[in-house]
Amino acid sequence: MEHQSNSTLEELEQQIARLEVQEEQLKKKLDTSEEHLNLALSAGNLAWWTMEVATGKATFNENKVKMLGYHMKEFQDAHYSAFTELIHPDDYNKAMQAMRDHLSGKNELYEVTYRIKHKDGHYIWFYDRGSTTKRDNEGKPVLVKGIVFDDTERQEALHSLRASKRALEEANATKDRFFSIIAHDIKGPLYSMIGLTNMVEESYDLFSDEDRKKFLHNMQQSAKGTYALLEQLLIWSRLQVNTIPFEPIERDLYEELHEVFYMLKQQAQSKDIELHSTIPENTYVVADKYMLQTILRNLLSNAIKFSNTNSKIAVDISTSASKEVKITVTDWGIGIPHDKVDGILSTKENYKQAGTNNEKGTGLGLILCKEFVAKHNGKIYIQSKEGDGTSVTFTLPTA
Repeated sequence: MEHQSNSTLEELEQQIARLEVQEEQLKKKLDTSEEHLNLALSAGNLAWWTMEVATGKATFNENKVKMLGYHMKEFQDAHYSAFTELIHPDDYNKAMQAMRDHLSGKNELYEVTYRIKHKDGHYIWFYDRGSTTKRDNEGKPVLVKGIVFDDTERQEALHSLRASKRALEEANATKDRFFSIIAHDIKGPLYSMIGLTNMVEESYDLFSDEDRKKFLHNMQQSAKGTYALLEQLLIWSRLQVNTIPFEPIERDLYEELHEVFYMLKQQAQSKDIELHSTIPENTYVVADKYMLQTILRNLLSNAIKFSNTNSKIAVDISTSASKEVKITVTDWGIGIPHDKVDGILSTKENYKQAGTNNEKGTGLGLILCKEFVAKHNGKIYIQSKEGDGTSVTFTLPTA
């Protein structure tokens, strides 16, 4: 009996010895694996992290702080908030909600992409992903582990791709608008003129002098409108390929505006419209002369077109602390329908409206204004109420 007990004891001791050897081998293997993992992580833009849910204590490898331009000693005994405080304000709530949704069981994984502040002040993109690896007896999360890697290059590529997509969509919209104008607004008047001239040529003696004068007047008006449209199209097409010279220098806005007033004097007088300005002399802005006058001419011409007879058009100015001036052209005419105001500056829209004397428009004037204002790093916006007039405001840099 004693011999059996000794034999069993020896066998147990041998098993324990074998287990200790296996344990030591596994420990060495684990240490080696961790070294290999850390080596692999440090070779790229990848890092691991853990977070104790109850205390918020964070553990991580050196690569996580190195990606942000820091050293490990700057994050000793770190709380997870040491990192979340660096998240971009616009991404903070999204990142926090992703973790809450995981801890509550709503999502199996914690997964989010956000911008985080580098030590030198710029932001980089992190892709962060993790899951609960330990729970208490009640099934509540105790420990969360995950990985994070620098996603900046991919995000910048996506941003560039989205920008290219928007540019392509805009180019397609521009092309469609261009062909639509050519197909409808140019062919239509030309066909009308061809039909009218054919009729006069074939039946010249059947018409009175007064009829023939009316025909000539209509053809002249149609030719003027078509010429104006072609001129706008040529300007627009040159804008698309950047062949319009841009020479912004200090200019007196008062002088430029009154040159345009003189150009439009006859158009305004034909409807008994007063052109009024509160812009004082020696008001200097930095602008390209051709583009500035094109903006003012288009805005004032539109205001005259959509104003009733015996009315007024006002040009006002205001300055701001941001070293820019706001120029506003206001009329008290027929206004723009509410559902058309937002899209009227877009090439995707094709809104055109006849003037109060049935004047025709090209639909391109405001789009040219928008692009010329953008060349000056300015903005343009419209306020209008149908039946109660329109105000168009654009900004330019002060001298």
